[in-house]
Amino acid sequence: MDPTLALLEAAFLLTLMRSLLVAAKVLPPSCARCGVQLERRALGEPVCRCEH
Repeated sequence: MDPTLALLEAAFLLTLMRSLLVAAKVLPPSCARCGVQLERRALGEPVCRCEH
């Protein structure tokens, strides 16, 4: 198996798993640009301030 293809498949599966966990509200949504959470789970946590 081509290593590049295996890496692309792994990236796809990880992205799919993350989106399913966000949809199930197990993980909080995060900004695609900076990776910081879009919502607070507790007071004082940093949230994304990117200009969308």
